[in-house]
Parts: sequence; structure tokens; C-alpha cells
Amino acid sequence: MPARVFHAELRQCSWCRCGRATPGLANTAADHIDVLGRAIAQVPAAHRKKLLVRADGTGASRDLLDWLTEQGKIRGRTLHYSVGFAVTERVRDAIALIPKAVWAPALDTDGGARDGGDVAELTDLLELSTWPAGMRVIVRRERPHAGAQLTHGGRRRRLRLPATWPWATAILAAFERVAAIPAPG
Repeated sequence: MPARVFHAELRQCSWCRCGRATPGLANTAADHIDVLGRAIAQVPAAHRKKLLVRADGTGASRDLLDWLTEQGKIRGRTLHYSVGFAVTERVRDAIALIPKAVWAPALDTDGGARDGGDVAELTDLLELSTWPAGMRVIVRRERPHAGAQLTHGGRRRRLRLPATWPWATAILAAFERVAAIPAPG
């Protein structure tokens, strides 16, 4: 699990990975908690007041999020987290219920609208009672880039086209047109 702990005052990151070179190491919530605990410990004590933890989808376990929520309750500390979330059939069904008017432009790091990207909140459309209180689920949709791992119906398809390949733009445009065709029924 690649993860990053960001401390705002220093504007620096502590990076960590669960894939340590330890024989037999599992990729469990306990491992994630151990690694993130060590990453937070790398942040000087005076700067542990405002933390942002980011992790990919392997970080979306209830145990890890419960631990992060508890870390945010330490007196004098604010901890926010952003983790990937498994896109199950239930999540796909909820995404399909989001009205077009609810989608808002995604923003890039400079605060400008991200070309072809939108975001929407999914929290109220999911059963989250067993997850940490106050957790929100935000979804993003955007045009896939070359090399993106596309999924449909649970089968993974990979499309990897070098940007320098002469027909890359035309093939990607064709895939976008095919993806825009409404599903039957």
C-alpha cells in the first residue's frame, strides 16, 4: 500500500509502503497501521497538528479508517484522510443514480477545472453505518488516459498506447465514442 502523510506547516511528505522487504509480510490492516504509525512518527512532534493521510484502495479497510479516525481525536491534532474505495456492484449502482446536475467539475492542483473530470458525493446513496462516523464517499469520473485500466462487468481490459504512436489519438477518440453509446434497455 503506497501511502503519504502530509504535514501542512512544513509542506513536506513522509512516504511509506507496506511492501517492505520482510519475508512473509502480509498486506493487512495491521501492516498498514504499523507503517502509517511509523510515517506519522517521522513527522516532527511540533508539526503533527495538521495531517493529511492518503492511501490507495488497499487502505480502504474499516480497521485502518477506525485507527485514522482515532488518531484524529488526539488532543491538538487534526487528521484528515483520503483513501481509495472498492468499486463494487453496489457502488456502481449508486453511481448510476447520481443525477447529471449533481456532478461538478473536478479541480486540478491550481484550483482550475480539470478538463473532462467531474466529481459527485455518493455518501447518502450507500449504507455506511459500519464505517467511521462522518466518512464521506466522493467519486470522480474522467476520460481514461492511455494506459488506464478500464473495467466493465468485472472483466479488466488494458489499453496502453504510447503518446508518440501515430494513431493513438484516433484510437482513443474511437474508444470514447464507443463508451458514449448508451447501454441497451
